[in-house]
Formats: sequence, C-alpha cells, structure tokens
Amino acid sequence: QRLRLALRLDCDLLLAVEASETVENGDLVLPHQIEPDVDNLRAALSWTLDRHATEPELLRTVLRGSPTMIDIWRRDGRLSEGRRWIAAALQRTPGAIDRDRGTGLGIAAYLAVEQGDYAHAHACLDEGLAISDTLDDLWLRGGTLLGIGRLAFWQGDLSRSMTAFEELSVLGRQLGIQGWQTVALEYLAGIAREQRDFSRAVALLEEALAIDQELGGINPYLLTALGDALLRQGNLARSRLV
Repeated sequence: QRLRLALRLDCDLLLAVEASETVENGDLVLPHQIEPDVDNLRAALSWTLDRHATEPELLRTVLRGSPTMIDIWRRDGRLSEGRRWIAAALQRTPGAIDRDRGTGLGIAAYLAVEQGDYAHAHACLDEGLAISDTLDDLWLRGGTLLGIGRLAFWQGDLSRSMTAFEELSVLGRQLGIQGWQTVALEYLAGIAREQRDFSRAVALLEEALAIDQELGGINPYLLTALGDALLRQGNLARSRLV
C-alpha cells in the first residue's frame, strides 16, 4: 500500500506517467516539467525493485513512466543514478517482450548517450527495435528509430541516420504523429546540410515549418536553421526575411 502511493511515484509522477500515454494520440514531447520529492522517488523505486516478483505491475509502471524521469536524472548531476535505477529495473525483466521494457530500453539508451556510452546505447536500441518488430508495435518502433537516428547522426553515420529518420517520417504520417514528422525532417535537413545539399535542406525545413504552423506554433530553431540553409544556398534576400 505504501508504494502504491509512493510509486505512483508520488502524485506528480503518476500524472506524468498517465500523460505520457497521450503520445499515441499525436504528442511527441512528454511532460517532463515535474520535480517530485527525489528522496521519495528513490524510496519508491527501491521499494518496487525489492518487491518486483510479487508486484510486477508496479515494475512495469516504472519502465512505462521512465520517459517522465529524464529531466529528473539530468538535473543536479543525477545521470549516473538514473542509469543505475533504469538498469536495475531492466535487469528484473530479462528477455521480456513488451512495450514497457522497450520503453525502458529507449530511456537507458538516452541516458547512456548523455554520458558518451555509445556502445551501451546501441545495445539498448537494437534490443528495443527487435521487441518492436516482434510485437509489430509501430509506436515503439518509432520511438526507437528516433533514438537510433539521433545516435547515428551524433556519431557521423549519416547513412544510418537518414534511413532511420526517413522511416520515422513515414510512420509519423501513417500514425498521425506530426511531432515525429517535424523531428525527422529537422534531422534529415541537418544531414542534407552536412552533405552540402542546401536546396534539399531548405525544402525539408520548409516542410517541417509548415507542419509546425498546422500545430499552431513555430519552432525558433527551425527558422534559424532555414535562414542558415538559405544563406549557404546563396539566397541572401530570403535569408534576411527569415
């Protein structure tokens, strides 16, 4: 009973876990703006891990809610701690083929990248992709492709990054998740810039901005990137307008 209050990881985190499920309804950005009592969060996680055999549904809540904890672990030097907690949760679900484990693997990969542990990130993402394929879970596949594409881009593997983001863009259209489309187009534009194909970069950024406008807002970064691409293309007049 104690952890059913605590993990639901104190009221703030419970709301965030429930809100994270709205991603399937078209939102990409999760509600990370939470700061629960960290000591209570630690106690809740510890309680859950100690009792995972008899309370497996709570362990699944930890994995499913792990995206909402990213900012908590990124603050105040808690990355290593966050990685330890998510690793401990994953160790208690070895070989599980379900979305919750796939989600946890994606967050483990994200935190690993933050600390430059690319080998571990690759391993997590590869397992997550295999789970999504086994389940035929397009939502999990899209989230994993996002991680794969970003990691490949940061490591300079533009070919793999392009493949991942092109598929993510298609999935975004197929599932109606416009956030996936804009992120994919943004990275594809970055790849085009790296390849000095500024005309393609401009076209991709304009497409991303059009989607943003449909959603009722404009990402300032996309405008900045578009202005830069136009400048590099030699279109000084349009660059100044942007």
